[in-house]
Amino acid sequence: MEGAWWLILWAVMAILTLVEYSPDAAEISLVGKIVVFFTLTIGAPVLFMYSAIKEILDLYMPEGWDDDDDQFRR
Repeated sequence: MEGAWWLILWAVMAILTLVEYSPDAAEISLVGKIVVFFTLTIGAPVLFMYSAIKEILDLYMPEGWDDDDDQFRR
């Protein structure tokens, strides 16, 4: 039972990730939905951490920092 909290945490991250991407997956085939489901479920911790890090950076970085217009490289 000591390691069960990891499974619960993974499930919560997977659910939040699946909810975030579900509107985009609504238009694909059943096989595509199954592949997306397993991919997002397995990759949920990475995607969840990416989203959290991006939100933290949005608080401190200037507006437009994540645009691909190379304005900060000059």
